[in-house]
Amino acid sequence: MENILHIATYSENAIEVIRDNHLGIELNDLCISEMLDKDKVQNTVMMMRQEIKDSHAESILIHGPFTEILPASIDHRMCDLGLERLNEAYEVCELLGVKKMIVHSGYMPHKAAMDGEECLHQMGS
Repeated sequence: MENILHIATYSENAIEVIRDNHLGIELNDLCISEMLDKDKVQNTVMMMRQEIKDSHAESILIHGPFTEILPASIDHRMCDLGLERLNEAYEVCELLGVKKMIVHSGYMPHKAAMDGEECLHQMGS
């Protein structure tokens, strides 16, 4: 399999860069889990189809949802919700014919540290 550089669609001018340089596309529309809500998913899929069409991408990846996805949570309801969101994203992959989805937890160490400091600051007030 040939290695292809994929450009994330949240990047400025990503679609043009992908098209002009014959690169792969990493669709980031599903990073925010809310885009999978029943009242939004149809529009999200339409936007993703347009991004694919406009980019003329050589290869397509979808970045699955990761905000609030906690697969190792002690709370089984958090795990269940995360799995539900990942399955919803998989359904979008199937609709678009995309074979690869990037997944990881929503944990971002730098953000967690900042949130923790802010929380401690507020508790001390």
